[in-house]
Parts: sequence; C-alpha cells; structure tokens
Amino acid sequence: MQPFFIPPRPLDAPCSDRAWSRAALAVALMAAGGISLALELRWQLGRRLGLRPQAGTLLRLVGGALPATGWVQAERLPYIGRSHLSVLQLTGTGRALAAQMGWEVVESDWERVRRFHAGEAQRKHAAAVLAFASHARLRGYQASVIPGAEGGFGGSADVEIRRRTEAGPETCLVEVEMRARGKAAKWRQYAWCGVSLCALTPASRAALGREVRALGIAGRATDLQTLARQAQAGEPGGLWLERWG
Repeated sequence: MQPFFIPPRPLDAPCSDRAWSRAALAVALMAAGGISLALELRWQLGRRLGLRPQAGTLLRLVGGALPATGWVQAERLPYIGRSHLSVLQLTGTGRALAAQMGWEVVESDWERVRRFHAGEAQRKHAAAVLAFASHARLRGYQASVIPGAEGGFGGSADVEIRRRTEAGPETCLVEVEMRARGKAAKWRQYAWCGVSLCALTPASRAALGREVRALGIAGRATDLQTLARQAQAGEPGGLWLERWG
C-alpha cells in the first residue's frame, strides 16, 4: 500500500483535529488513486485503518463528514435494478487542499468515463464500469477505465486490468455488459485472445457466456452481483467466476 504523510491540520481546515487525519487520508487516496466510488474509498480506508468497510466510523466519514468539509462532492448513479452507487469527486477546494499537502491529483475514474465514454449519457453503464474496476482493485489488480482513449481507441474496451503473477505480467481488456445477448460482432474481435466479460447478474453472465461459447471463442466471465456479495462477506475471492475454452 502506498504510504501517505499526513501533515498537521491547517488552521482553516473545516474539521476538528480528531477528524483531520482520516479526512485528509481520504482526500489523499482520492487524489493519488483516482478513486470515485464511496464503497471503494471505504475499502481503502479500512485497509489502512484496520476497520471494516461497513464500520460506522467509515460510513459517517465518507457519507457525511467528508462532503460536509466541501472538499468532496457526492452524487448517485443508477445501478442494478433500483439500486444506486454513491460517486465522489474532489471539488476545487479539495484539489487545492491536495496540492497544499503535496499530493498530486490524477484524473478520477468518474472523470475519465465522463470524458471518454459518454458517462453522463450512460450513467448506468458508467456505474457498472466503475464498480468492476473497484472490484478488480480489491482483488489485487491494477485497473484503468477506458484504456487507450488518448490514442483514439476509447471504444476498444471498458477496463484494462493488470497484475504480476509467477508466470510474469498479466494484462487483460474487459468488456462490462449491460445486455445479455446480441454481442456476437464484439466477441469476434477477441477471437484471437479470448473474451473477458463482466455482466450485471449471474443470469446475464450465463446468457453472455452461452453466446460466446456458441461462437467457439474461449473466455472468462464474472458478474457484479456475485462480486459484491463476496466482498460484503469479507472474502472477496477471485475476480473470475467461470472460464471456458
């Protein structure tokens, strides 16, 4: 885990001395890591502070105290069914604080999806992309949303994940799918390397898997509902739930 030096609280900081260290760590994590999901921020804070992501301390910090400082703004994106995901973004004041503290601010996942992938027009798909990237990081991967966009290939894949294995570096392009059928043309693009897909639910994962298998293309698949259930149980496990070919 990347260490962060938390300096003394600035006199004009809109929080108490007691709250400063955790609020500042949250800002540092968002600035340096591009974290956008409130849930992922709680995961990362929990790992560093020895707390469960569902701990009341972290729920109150991320859900209330942090936005109240004016350093962070929150909004909700529609997700699976009637559920929503809480998305966070550093405000101008939050970016100024990060600069004052010496923390470089990178483009956040949500900013990148909006800039390169019509995130505002496809808010439900944006939420799914953000969720998959967060689940990949929780399970030890590095993740980049909308890879290759600067080179004009923003539509090539939704997420790139990377990790080091005993066999060497592993890189994978992942498609995050909202529908459960009608993607044959997309899957044929991956015939040379195999399909890596993330669906919303176990049912849509099974349907997409059948479609890819019918084309004779190898692949692996996962779904966001199962990944979330495993994470909530405290045992994230592996990222991929099935493989074929």
